[in-house]
Amino acid sequence: MPVFETDKTRRADARKSRKLILDAARVLFRHTGSKVSLESVIQAAGVGRATFFRHFPNREQLMIELVSEALDELVTKVQALSAQPDLFELFL
Repeated sequence: MPVFETDKTRRADARKSRKLILDAARVLFRHTGSKVSLESVIQAAGVGRATFFRHFPNREQLMIELVSEALDELVTKVQALSAQPDLFELFL
């Protein structure tokens, strides 16, 4: 059975590299679009190719992680709004 790494089981330097990659990708995709090259993401993150591909073996995995993070953020915001019924009703 494969063992999957979670953020809590990764080494500190691996967590830092992953965050640098995701932050750089988020900025580049926002400003350039989804066609940005992975080489551009690697350079902007300041990590090596091997480090990048260890975290994200392909563009699809990087995009899945970015979308997952955005959805998690959206859910958190909706939950905060729903805890304040008056504000939540503004969006209904």
